Amino acid sequence: MSVEPEAMRWTPDAILAQSAAWRSSWHPSGSTYFTVDGYEFYEQDGEATLLNYRGPHRDADEIVDAATEIATTRGAHAVLVTVGPGPLERMSNELLDARDARTVAVVDVVAMILDEPAGGVEAPDDVRCIKATDLHTRTVFGEVSLRAWGFAPPILTDPESGHDDDRAPGLFVALCAGTPAGAGGYSLSGEVARLWGAAVLSDFRRRGVYRALIAERIRDARARGATLALVHAEQTSAPILQRWGFVKFGERSRVRIPTGARVDRWPSTR
Repeated sequence: MSVEPEAMRWTPDAILAQSAAWRSSWHPSGSTYFTVDGYEFYEQDGEATLLNYRGPHRDADEIVDAATEIATTRGAHAVLVTVGPGPLERMSNELLDARDARTVAVVDVVAMILDEPAGGVEAPDDVRCIKATDLHTRTVFGEVSLRAWGFAPPILTDPESGHDDDRAPGLFVALCAGTPAGAGGYSLSGEVARLWGAAVLSDFRRRGVYRALIAERIRDARARGATLALVHAEQTSAPILQRWGFVKFGERSRVRIPTGARVDRWPSTR
């Protein structure tokens, strides 16, 4: 019996299933986190963001209706949901229209099957990436991310990131002439490297720092057994990744739905 090549296991449906499984519980510092009947939210500035739905199977429209009701009861003036691979993949346009929903962001699901060296993703000679494995380098990683994004890197506090030997995150700092210029990480989930959070400081843009961070994370992930690199990419970076050999498989839309609630403050967490 012939053996199917390793790369053939990653069909488009299998890749989208991995995207659906990538739903973090991280929430911003200062936000209010709460769960109700399998619905996981955080609230900030009067908006409730649905992070995950972990309850029994329900239609997408039913999930959104229930999430909106929960958010309304707690006084949120809007609920934000992610439409795409996962529980809300088949959310109807009719419900969105009826709820006066508005798309506020679109993220592309792009991936690269790691059956061969990463084609056009090569680090420039004057950029070096180091893995953040001790207190000092992890501190530098956090400082660079904070300067680039304006907030602390989520992976350092994300309960879903996995900090055991099998899924420990790979954190990298990019150096230009010895100076920290960028940072980025990935989490290993089985054979899937989930690449996230690449940040380049403004003084070092257009010098190949982002490319170096992609190349080094792919190299490290492959060495740890990854056969797929997956990115939920902003639409500014998705075309760049596709030039380097990544392929777009779908989209995740962040949608805001007004609840009609009008309150002056958010109730305390139960």
